[in-house]
Amino acid sequence: ALVFASQREGGTPRLYHARRDALDAAFGSPEPIAGTGGGANDSQPWLSSDGLHLLYLSNPVGKSASRVMSVRRERRDAAW
Repeated sequence: ALVFASQREGGTPRLYHARRDALDAAFGSPEPIAGTGGGANDSQPWLSSDGLHLLYLSNPVGKSASRVMSVRRERRDAAW
């Protein structure tokens, strides 16, 4: 899986993910990660080696400090 931050749809940066079926396969189209963006500048995602734990920085618009956010999923094919 590939996780990245982008302003693909304008507005504030949010996180996206793309998957591929095998190491030598092309990545599929990026999809937004639900619960990111939406009034916060989300950036610098880090995905654990097992693909189950995602850390990222979130800075709500109008605030001066970012905070580290953490989400976990049960399986690699589960939604965040």
